[in-house]
Amino acid sequence: MSDYLDQNEQIYRHLKPRELIHGEIYTESIIEPKSSLSLDDKKIELIRNSLVRFHGNISPLIVRRVHKEDDTFYEILHGADVFYAAKSIKLEKLSAWVLKLTDDEVEIAKQEICQLMSPIDLYNLEESLKTLQEQENKLYLLQKKRLDTIDRILKIINPVSTTIKINSVSLEDLMKIKGIKNTSARKIIDKRPYTDIQDFANKQSRNIVNALKNCGQIIVFD
Repeated sequence: MSDYLDQNEQIYRHLKPRELIHGEIYTESIIEPKSSLSLDDKKIELIRNSLVRFHGNISPLIVRRVHKEDDTFYEILHGADVFYAAKSIKLEKLSAWVLKLTDDEVEIAKQEICQLMSPIDLYNLEESLKTLQEQENKLYLLQKKRLDTIDRILKIINPVSTTIKINSVSLEDLMKIKGIKNTSARKIIDKRPYTDIQDFANKQSRNIVNALKNCGQIIVFD
C-alpha cells in the first residue's frame, strides 16, 4: 500500500506548481470515463474494501473542473479505478485534487501522470490489507477481553445490577441494597410510580432516600 501512496505523492509534487485545490467532491458530479475495459477487477475489489474500511479514499483522485451550463462536473485525470469502486458501493463523496486545466493541458497532464505511475503490486497491497484486518481483529478481541474483565470485577465488587429501575425493581432486589430492609422495600413499592428523584424524596423517608443515594448504583425512573 505504501508504494501506491508514494506514487500519488510523486504526482502531487509534480503537479503542485499548477493551480490546485484539495477537498471533497460528490461522486455523482464526476464524469464517468469513456472506457473502463482496462480496469483490473481484482484491483477494484481491493479499493472497494479500502473505501469501506476507511470510509473514503486515502489516495485522492486527480480531476479537473468542467462547467456545463449552470452545473459543475469533474473529469478524472487519475483515479478512475477509485471512482468505479466508490460508485459500486454508492459512496457519496471522494477526496480529490482539483486542477484548473485547458483541454490541451489535460492530455499533457494525463501523459505526465502515466509516466510517473508504475505497476502496483496487487499482491502486496492485498497482503497489507489482510495484515491491517488481522490487527483490527486483535484490537477488537483485546478490547472485548478488557471489557469482560471489568464486568466480572464489577460483579464481584457489587453483585447487584449497576442500575436500579425504581418503578419496576423487585422486592428481593431492593432488599439487597444496604440499608433497605423488608419494610422499607415494601414502602418503596407501595408508593410507585416515581417521576424523578425529587418525587421519590417527597414520598419516602430521609433514611430510604439516603440508602439509595449511597448504594453506588444508578437510579432510573422510567
